[in-house]
Amino acid sequence: MTGEVVMQAKIEAGPGGVTIAYSLTNTGAAPILVFDRMWDSQAQALDPNWAYVEIRSGRALVKRMMENPPPGLHVSEPKVPYGREIAPGAKAEGVITLSAPLTERGAYDSFTHRSKQFADTRVTAIGFALGYAGKPTNLPPAFKTVELNGEKLLLLNRPLVASLQRTATSEPAEASVDAKVKQ
Repeated sequence: MTGEVVMQAKIEAGPGGVTIAYSLTNTGAAPILVFDRMWDSQAQALDPNWAYVEIRSGRALVKRMMENPPPGLHVSEPKVPYGREIAPGAKAEGVITLSAPLTERGAYDSFTHRSKQFADTRVTAIGFALGYAGKPTNLPPAFKTVELNGEKLLLLNRPLVASLQRTATSEPAEASVDAKVKQ
């Protein structure tokens, strides 16, 4: 539980990969944004299995949230997920399926991991993190809610999301999954 939200995550891992079914309930009195929708420009659709994966010492953290660029990196088009609007008392749900080997990846790998070299490893625990924020009430007119697949989505700029985003994180689940970690 984190402030005005309650997150639940069911993490299942096996030889074929990892499936995470999650829900985030808005227990507050105002709408929130859940940053769990990313547009895939090549597919011209929302990416159903979009997630960043961080692997450290045999533990993986699967993340649906905005990642900040590394210090010193300036990008003209930072990767910012859409915020899915969740009304007070409502619940957002989602499922992520990542095939094995679970591969470490981040928003800015094309800048920071140019070698594209990976080492084989084993993951023994997997957690899940989800970015969210209270929906801003006084947005400039340029920020408009769009409806897609029956969901209200709002694309904010990186500085605004960076100033607002909070993270709900699950307890790690035991796992035994082949993985690839950046070298």
